[in-house]
Amino acid sequence: RSGQKIEFDGNIVLIGDCNAGSEIVASGDIIIWGVLSGIAHAGNRGNKKACIRAFRINAIQIRIADLLARKPDRIDMDRVDKSDLFNPEEAKISDGEIVIYSAHQEYY
Repeated sequence: RSGQKIEFDGNIVLIGDCNAGSEIVASGDIIIWGVLSGIAHAGNRGNKKACIRAFRINAIQIRIADLLARKPDRIDMDRVDKSDLFNPEEAKISDGEIVIYSAHQEYY
Protein backbone atom coordinates (compact mmCIF):
# COMPACT_ATOMS: atom_id res chain seq x y z
CA ARG A 1 0.00 0.00 0.00
CA SER A 2 1.01 3.57 -0.58
CA GLY A 3 2.72 5.05 2.47
CA GLN A 4 3.74 1.70 3.96
CA LYS A 5 7.31 0.58 4.58
CA ILE A 6 8.44 -3.03 5.00
CA GLU A 7 11.94 -3.63 6.34
CA PHE A 8 13.48 -7.05 7.00
CA ASP A 9 16.91 -8.50 7.77
CA GLY A 10 16.99 -11.17 5.06
CA ASN A 11 15.11 -11.84 1.81
CA ILE A 12 11.60 -10.52 1.19
CA VAL A 13 8.98 -12.18 -1.02
CA LEU A 14 5.91 -10.02 -1.66
CA ILE A 15 2.86 -11.57 -3.30
CA GLY A 16 1.05 -8.73 -5.04
CA ASP A 17 2.01 -5.28 -6.28
CA CYS A 18 4.26 -2.79 -4.50
CA ASN A 19 2.39 0.46 -5.15
CA ALA A 20 3.84 3.94 -5.69
CA GLY A 21 4.54 5.62 -2.37
CA SER A 22 5.48 2.38 -0.62
CA GLU A 23 8.97 1.19 0.26
CA ILE A 24 10.56 -2.25 0.70
CA VAL A 25 13.98 -2.59 2.35
CA ALA A 26 15.86 -5.89 2.78
CA SER A 27 19.39 -6.94 3.62
CA GLY A 28 19.00 -9.70 1.01
CA ASP A 29 16.98 -10.10 -2.19
CA ILE A 30 13.55 -8.62 -2.90
CA ILE A 31 11.17 -10.76 -4.96
CA ILE A 32 7.80 -9.30 -5.94
CA TRP A 33 5.11 -11.48 -7.52
CA GLY A 34 3.55 -8.40 -9.07
CA VAL A 35 4.51 -4.94 -10.33
CA LEU A 36 7.09 -2.87 -8.46
CA SER A 37 6.02 0.78 -8.55
CA GLY A 38 7.30 1.85 -5.11
CA ILE A 39 10.87 2.17 -3.85
CA ALA A 40 12.93 -1.00 -3.32
CA HIS A 41 16.29 -1.26 -1.54
CA ALA A 42 17.89 -4.71 -1.63
CA GLY A 43 21.17 -5.45 0.13
CA ASN A 44 20.74 -2.43 2.39
CA ARG A 45 23.67 -3.55 4.57
CA GLY A 46 26.13 -3.49 1.69
CA ASN A 47 25.26 -6.81 0.01
CA LYS A 48 26.25 -6.15 -3.62
CA LYS A 49 25.10 -9.65 -4.65
CA ALA A 50 21.49 -8.86 -3.74
CA CYS A 51 18.94 -8.45 -6.52
CA ILE A 52 15.40 -7.21 -7.10
CA ARG A 53 12.99 -9.35 -9.12
CA ALA A 54 9.42 -8.53 -10.15
CA PHE A 55 6.94 -9.25 -12.91
CA ARG A 56 7.56 -5.63 -13.94
CA ILE A 57 9.98 -3.08 -12.46
CA ASN A 58 8.32 0.30 -12.82
CA ALA A 59 9.82 1.91 -9.71
CA ILE A 60 10.73 5.56 -9.46
CA GLN A 61 13.86 4.47 -7.58
CA ILE A 62 15.65 1.22 -6.78
CA ARG A 63 18.74 0.65 -4.68
CA ILE A 64 21.10 -2.27 -4.32
CA ALA A 65 23.71 -1.98 -1.57
CA ASP A 66 25.04 1.59 -1.86
CA LEU A 67 24.06 2.09 -5.53
CA LEU A 68 20.96 3.93 -6.69
CA ALA A 69 19.05 3.91 -9.99
CA ARG A 70 16.05 6.01 -10.84
CA LYS A 71 13.43 5.99 -13.54
CA PRO A 72 14.28 8.14 -16.58
CA ASP A 73 12.50 11.48 -16.84
CA ARG A 74 11.27 10.55 -20.31
CA ILE A 75 10.50 7.24 -21.94
CA ASP A 76 10.31 6.91 -25.72
CA MET A 77 7.16 4.77 -26.00
CA ASP A 78 7.93 4.00 -29.66
CA ARG A 79 10.90 1.95 -28.43
CA VAL A 80 8.96 -0.01 -25.84
CA ASP A 81 8.06 -3.46 -27.12
CA LYS A 82 4.55 -3.90 -25.77
CA SER A 83 4.88 -7.68 -25.91
CA ASP A 84 7.58 -7.44 -23.21
CA LEU A 85 5.54 -5.36 -20.75
CA PHE A 86 4.92 -8.27 -18.40
CA ASN A 87 8.06 -10.36 -18.76
CA PRO A 88 9.69 -10.87 -15.35
CA GLU A 89 12.59 -8.51 -14.75
CA GLU A 90 15.64 -8.58 -12.52
CA ALA A 91 17.81 -5.72 -11.29
CA LYS A 92 21.32 -6.48 -10.12
CA ILE A 93 24.76 -4.91 -10.01
CA SER A 94 26.90 -5.41 -13.10
CA ASP A 95 30.20 -3.58 -13.68
CA GLY A 96 29.53 -1.19 -10.81
CA GLU A 97 26.03 -0.09 -11.82
CA ILE A 98 22.46 -1.32 -11.47
CA VAL A 99 21.22 -3.07 -14.60
CA ILE A 100 17.62 -4.17 -15.25
CA TYR A 101 17.06 -6.97 -17.72
CA SER A 102 14.48 -9.55 -18.66
CA ALA A 103 14.76 -12.54 -16.35
CA HIS A 104 14.19 -14.78 -19.39
CA GLN A 105 17.56 -13.73 -20.83
CA GLU A 106 19.39 -15.58 -18.08
CA TYR A 107 17.30 -18.73 -18.01
CA TYR A 108 16.48 -19.39 -21.68
